[in-house]
Amino acid sequence: MNIQDELEALKYLSSTHRKAHDGRRQYEWKWFLTVLTFFVLVAGLAFQDKIKLPGSWWFIAIVWIFLLLEAVLSSLFLLRIHIAHHRNRLCAEWAEDEIQDILKDENHKPNIEKLDSVRNKSFFPSSVKELAKELKKPTKTAAWPWTGQTLFILTFAVASAILITWRILQRS
Repeated sequence: MNIQDELEALKYLSSTHRKAHDGRRQYEWKWFLTVLTFFVLVAGLAFQDKIKLPGSWWFIAIVWIFLLLEAVLSSLFLLRIHIAHHRNRLCAEWAEDEIQDILKDENHKPNIEKLDSVRNKSFFPSSVKELAKELKKPTKTAAWPWTGQTLFILTFAVASAILITWRILQRS
C-alpha cells in the first residue's frame, strides 16, 4: 500500500467517524428535548379539568415510579449515545493524528494497536481520583454533557411528579 492510499484510507476513516458523530448528535438532542417535553405535557395534563385522577396513595406511588423510571431509562439511553460519540471522536482523532504523522514522516506506518486501545478506552475514568482530575477540565471530559442532560431529565421528572402529586392532593 502506498502513502497516498494510506492517507485516503485514514481520511475516509476520519470522515466516517465524524459523520456518524454529527448524525447521532442531532438524534441525541431530539431525544433529549422530547423527553423534557414529555414531562411537561404529563404535568400539564394533570391540571386539565376534564381529566379525573384517582386520589389514592398507590396511584401517587405509581406516578412517581413511572416518571422516575422514565427518567432513568432515558438517561441510560443517552449514556449509550454519549459512549458512541466518545468512541467516534477518539477514532477520528486517531486517524487525523496518523495523517499528520505520515505527512511529517513518509516512512511512518499507522499504529493499528493504538486504534484498538482507543476503541476500548473507557468512557468514564476508572477511579474517583481520575474523575476529580477530569472534572476540573470540563472541555476534555466526555461525561459532562451526559451528566448535565441527566440532571435536567431528573429535575423535570421530579418537578412533574411533584406537580401531579400536588394536583391530586388538591382535588382530594
